[in-house]
Amino acid sequence: MTKIEVELHEDVISIIHKLKNVADTGVELIVPEGAVLFDNILNLKLLRNWSDQEGKVINFQTDDVGGQNLLMSLEEEASFPEEITPENVEAIEEEVPAQKFAMPKMRLTLPVIKLKKGKIFLVLIIVAGLLGVVGVVTYRYVSRLPQAHVKIVVNSQPLTRSFEIKVISGHDTSADEKILKGTTLEAGLDDEVIVETTGEKIVGEKAKGEITIYNKTTEEKKFKKGTDIIYRDKDDDKFVYELRDDITVGPSVDDPGPPPGEIWGSADVEVEAKEIGKDYNIDKGEDLEVEDQDDSDFVAKVNKDIDGGKEETIKIVAQEDMDKAIQTLQENSKEKALKALDQKITGDQKLISGSENVAVVKETFSHKLGDETEELKLSQTFSAKCLTYVSGDLNTLVDTLTESFVPEGFELSDKERAVNVEVLGNTETTLLNDSEADLQVTLKTFVVTDISEDSIKQALMGLTVNEAEKYLGSIRNVKTYELSINPHVPFFDNVPKDESRIIINLERE
Repeated sequence: MTKIEVELHEDVISIIHKLKNVADTGVELIVPEGAVLFDNILNLKLLRNWSDQEGKVINFQTDDVGGQNLLMSLEEEASFPEEITPENVEAIEEEVPAQKFAMPKMRLTLPVIKLKKGKIFLVLIIVAGLLGVVGVVTYRYVSRLPQAHVKIVVNSQPLTRSFEIKVISGHDTSADEKILKGTTLEAGLDDEVIVETTGEKIVGEKAKGEITIYNKTTEEKKFKKGTDIIYRDKDDDKFVYELRDDITVGPSVDDPGPPPGEIWGSADVEVEAKEIGKDYNIDKGEDLEVEDQDDSDFVAKVNKDIDGGKEETIKIVAQEDMDKAIQTLQENSKEKALKALDQKITGDQKLISGSENVAVVKETFSHKLGDETEELKLSQTFSAKCLTYVSGDLNTLVDTLTESFVPEGFELSDKERAVNVEVLGNTETTLLNDSEADLQVTLKTFVVTDISEDSIKQALMGLTVNEAEKYLGSIRNVKTYELSINPHVPFFDNVPKDESRIIINLERE
């Protein structure tokens, strides 16, 4: 006797092919627990019928309890009246494997495994119960497979309408007033810029020293603090100093000699250059002039070096520097502020182009005009605003405004629909800012037959194909329709009773 091991997932057709190649009239099939062969008793009946025709004896060796029960149930059954030949086995191979419940009738020789007569009735009851459970599960599963696909072509007409509407921030949408609710969005931005200063200023120290004023007249002379004293260099450049104190210079007196002469009155006083710089430093002994006095009456001379004068050029804040900082910061920061504003827009909010507004709400310079510094920092706080609307609100408003133009028995199509929005701008008759804007809205769409998909599904559930077709053909303004139920399962040709498995596709002509 030839032994053949059956694979776990090997079907009955494959096993028969193996048996064809065995010359021995006795075959022992070793079937593992849970094998596909024991999924359905029809598999065993097919195998039995083939073995009868071929004159072979097939014995089974298995630990599968369910398989043992199926084998025992064959003892009480008659063989199939239908003959199985190698030719129709090949045909079965093409048609049967996908659906075990459609297997043809066939016979099989009795298995080796036997039970006592007293237990046969109990086994048959158990097998019948199992088959009933399998049948119910199979029915429920198979009945849920099909889907009904309905294609409905409906009459349609093109529709184009244009409206002028206002978008107002904080105002409720009103079809009567043609007002769409708007929202003003705001975003803040802190930014700064540093520029190099270009202003220049000369700073330093004034030269100081002591001079002697000589009086050539016969009367004393008082000079007030601040009186100008003038020094002229060899190039006749003029340098002015001023007295730091009031001074009285006595008169000139005769000198009896010998030789006889004249002694000028004199007085020492401190002076300070009127301007800073080293050019005001002069040496002792240099001659000076007294402002508004004739040299024949009064002269002066340096009796101690006038020195200490120095100067340097430093950078200071010029007006041009402040203007440049403002311009540079606003050019760069405006774009940043608008990006921050754009990030505030979420969902189906739409920004109205041109409504953006960027303003400086706070400005701080690190130095004042004329301050000594090589760098000037400007810090500014920007506020960016814009006007937005919700596209869903716009569509609802447009639909409401268009209702009166839709013929009876039709509705606006939600497909092939285009809503064009044009901003009218800021003119004598229209507004455009961050709180209000005028728009021109144009709707291009189709009106189609008013059909409720839900009501059609409700009406179709559970109908036969003929009944469903009659119903679809009775719907008003339907141009054509198509109905198909897939996959096709015998005895389950009705439209599914589950609404979710009815697929409706509406198309316009």
